Amino acid sequence: MSKNIRFIGIIVLLLVWSYFARPLYELFWIAVQRGRERLAEKNNPAAFAMPGDDVIALNTRVVGEVEQYLTKFRARPQPILEKIRYTSLVDYANSTLPLRAALRRSLGYPLSGRVEGNDFSTVREQPLGEDAIATYSLLSIPAVGDSGTGLVHSVGVLILPKKRSGKIPLIIAAHGRGGMPDLAQSGKIPVLQGSQRDLARGALERGWAVFEPIFLFYGKDYPEDIRYALALRAQQSGTSLLAMEFTKTERSIDYLLTRPEFDPERLAMVGISYGGFNTLYSTALDPRIRVAVVAAYFNDRAAVLDDAEPSGFMDWRFSQSTDLLRDPQIAALVCPRPLQIQAGTQDQLFPIAGARRASAEAGEYYRKLGSGSVFQYHEFVGRHDFDGPAAWDFIAQAFALQPVALPGQ
Repeated sequence: MSKNIRFIGIIVLLLVWSYFARPLYELFWIAVQRGRERLAEKNNPAAFAMPGDDVIALNTRVVGEVEQYLTKFRARPQPILEKIRYTSLVDYANSTLPLRAALRRSLGYPLSGRVEGNDFSTVREQPLGEDAIATYSLLSIPAVGDSGTGLVHSVGVLILPKKRSGKIPLIIAAHGRGGMPDLAQSGKIPVLQGSQRDLARGALERGWAVFEPIFLFYGKDYPEDIRYALALRAQQSGTSLLAMEFTKTERSIDYLLTRPEFDPERLAMVGISYGGFNTLYSTALDPRIRVAVVAAYFNDRAAVLDDAEPSGFMDWRFSQSTDLLRDPQIAALVCPRPLQIQAGTQDQLFPIAGARRASAEAGEYYRKLGSGSVFQYHEFVGRHDFDGPAAWDFIAQAFALQPVALPGQ
């Protein structure tokens, strides 16, 4: 009996050893194969071999050919743009439908998992506090997904001025990559600042409400490039992080415009840097946004992305983002609604020369349609900044105009 147990034990040990030792066997076999290859190379020298410099030269030639082709391909004619008509607002709107469709297709927008309907019973509003100017609360609005897939919320700070009367304008204020202003010495993030770079104070002083969405840029225990990583994962899953963010903004507007405090005819969006990008695209995609101010972003997209290669601004590298769907063409989808482009002469991230070129091109859409007076390129002495007084004046003037109907959207 003991012999049988010992025998079975040995068999078990051999099986366990063979299971865990298999990688060692495989490594040994690979080493034997490599040795045989080296012997074969030694005993059967090649009849012909190319010099290494020649192979490098061929690769260099191929790289040059592909680079030249893609450069010319980027500059190819765009029939969609050539077919835009300026004879009337209706003709313009209808003739830009193919451009709008190309943008939506490239972004994967609207997102298929978007939360639909007018049931906002699950929206959470958490009071944050108040000061002499306003009251503050944190909104969490279900925007994408469901109980099965998990919900993605649009999260942001809603700021209501204490001095207000009747239905008031609402400003969507999109911050840059930091998501909100910089940390103060106290370790807290000020929602309002005293500088003209503040995206809310000037609006609140006029009696307007502000919603400051918090966009995805970083998270505790996540890598610094988590935004780019999620952008790639979204792309691999057949969607885009941008579509998700624009959907979150859209769903926030869905909810906010149901509140009795706000005038739906006086909805504006402002943004700086990444927030300027979000402002430009959200306004192009959502006709309810009546006026937009884009600061420290609008530029020669191809030049900016080329300078940041290979991985900078990974989330902006969607299909046709350097030819058909450049910043001026996105502005064409905002047209004829009022649009102000702001650029600091010493912007360290988006060169002023590129801002001038792109803004001049964007202004042509407005000029040809006879709406040049509601497009403004505002250049000021500054860096990667936001000129608050100029923005609020521009928005006030736009609110005083008759709202523009946008057929075909």
